[in-house]
Amino acid sequence: KDADEAKRVESQLKIVIRPLYSNPPLNGARIASTILTSPDLRKQ
Repeated sequence: KDADEAKRVESQLKIVIRPLYSNPPLNGARIASTILTSPDLRKQ
């Protein structure tokens, strides 16, 4: 019974965790966007 429950919990954790690994954070994209859309920063 405990092994079956552990498998179910593991399955649910994988469902929750998968999007975190599949989708990178937006921080890098926001920084790049700020730099590329600012003429002063882009010159640097």
